[in-house]
Amino acid sequence: MRFVSAVAAALALALGGLVGASGAAVAADSAAITVWTTTTQGMKVTHSSVELWPVGTGERIDIRRIRADGSTRFTGLAAGDYVVVVATPYGKPSERSAAVSVADGEHAEVTLTLTADQTLSGTLRLSGEPVAGTTVTVLRDNKGKRPGKVIAVKTDASGTWGAILDPGRYLLRVDPVARSPYLRTYSGSVGSWRNATVIEVTAGKHVTHTLDLIATASLTGTLRDHQGRPLVGARLDVTGRFHEATGKAVTDESGSFAVHGLPAGQFVIFAADADGIALTPRTLTKNVRGGSTLDLGDVTVATAQPKGTARITLRLGGAVGDDENPSVVYVKDARGRVLAREVASSGEEYGRSVRLNHLPAGSYRVYIAGTGWSKKVRLAQGQTRALGTVKVPRLRGTTPITGVVRKAGGSAIKGFYVSLCDERKVCFTEQRTNARGRFTFKGIARGKYTVITTPGGPHLATKPRTVQVRSGSTARDLTLTSPRGGTVTGKVKLPAGTSPTTVLVRLVRTNGANYHGGAEHVLADRANAKGVFVVKNVPAGTYRVVARDTQIGGYSDAYPKGATFKKSAKIRVTAGTKVKTPTIRFTGSGRG
Repeated sequence: MRFVSAVAAALALALGGLVGASGAAVAADSAAITVWTTTTQGMKVTHSSVELWPVGTGERIDIRRIRADGSTRFTGLAAGDYVVVVATPYGKPSERSAAVSVADGEHAEVTLTLTADQTLSGTLRLSGEPVAGTTVTVLRDNKGKRPGKVIAVKTDASGTWGAILDPGRYLLRVDPVARSPYLRTYSGSVGSWRNATVIEVTAGKHVTHTLDLIATASLTGTLRDHQGRPLVGARLDVTGRFHEATGKAVTDESGSFAVHGLPAGQFVIFAADADGIALTPRTLTKNVRGGSTLDLGDVTVATAQPKGTARITLRLGGAVGDDENPSVVYVKDARGRVLAREVASSGEEYGRSVRLNHLPAGSYRVYIAGTGWSKKVRLAQGQTRALGTVKVPRLRGTTPITGVVRKAGGSAIKGFYVSLCDERKVCFTEQRTNARGRFTFKGIARGKYTVITTPGGPHLATKPRTVQVRSGSTARDLTLTSPRGGTVTGKVKLPAGTSPTTVLVRLVRTNGANYHGGAEHVLADRANAKGVFVVKNVPAGTYRVVARDTQIGGYSDAYPKGATFKKSAKIRVTAGTKVKTPTIRFTGSGRG
């Protein structure tokens, strides 16, 4: 920048004797200059600034950032002769500046066209539509280490952006602002720089990359007690299936809630009443797609057993996880139940401090998942036990857990969520498979672990795999296969004049194995206006079908061929098949 300014000053002084003075500045100061900056390929240059120098003075009077449309506008100028200079090291020196003269009241325009040896450009989209006025940050790939920022550019009205770069390997990142309908997104449309697509910019090449933003999901519903009364002022914590924080909400006067800005996937809703007493049961949603809203309807809860007033506090030091994979701290009672858990990270999202609240008096053991650290703690009623700073050990020399996730046909699955759980069935870290379907878990303590996967899109979860981690042993490479699923379809019928759209049809395994990796695998679909439901990606097995009218005061549950759940018909689902159930009819009184 200093070199550019020095050149501009010299140029302005030199032109002073050539262009000629235009006289004293006109008092009106009503002239304007617009500078358009582009490349020889027609790409708008936005990641720079333009300086304005009056001829003959050698002093810069203004500098402004180039706007998203490639323009820079200087207003309120006196009539006279000026030099405009784009502050960039790219292009030929003669292309970076131009002389322009304006009369009082005149609006002059000038275009600076730079020769760009290599560029990176593209289009930013959300759900297929261009996104304008959004910052795209170009990062330099550091080969497995956190990437460093190079420049930031803004998209124009058509969602396009561009940058002149030196040859190298780059990543892209788009950060959301308040209430953005998208999440932080890296090149390749992934949420982590570790899995981002690396863009190679070689000498003399002009590379393009279309970036599709990760759309957010939303949850809505109404919280009610068993008498159907709305719960006002209840607090909801929405987490991912592995307890990573994603959103919060407070119910309004009608008991309704809405949580926005969520990633796609399944969620667990933890609720507490206005006095902070936990509500049960926890609600596990089905998968929510990005860009969509899942309406849970009426969620019926009850007050759980009263919790205690004791708590455990600690602060994590040492090798604490980052915001993307935070450290998980949890406490178990003498019966082995997890009564509280929190996450901590070295970043700003969670922080290093942990509070495990609402514990009754008794004996407990506190764990930091995946590290081998634990501590026995005894609490009296109302006591706060401060453990101080606990240093998370940096584990070296242990065997990593690696593997690949494949379809039943053998091809790799990209972007599949793989989680690692400790021997107490607490999942503490998660990855997404790369383009070759591979994943790697490093830096974990010796011990027994379970590798599980999350069903997503057209793919079912793989079978859990148990792995023993030891020091100095050969790495264990796993092959996880996502089985083919079936489809269950059918129809529900209600009395004439009653819409079936409030009916939720759910499949329940006859062996009770609806839980996978500590969370329930929900298989359900809401009936459409014609009463038709379709449940896809159903794992092979035997099921019963339950149709529930989710409206308060609605009809009693109904089943195909049977008045009760135990007497209802069973259906057998095999891989790749479609099963049609008998029509489910609602009878009796309801909706009163």
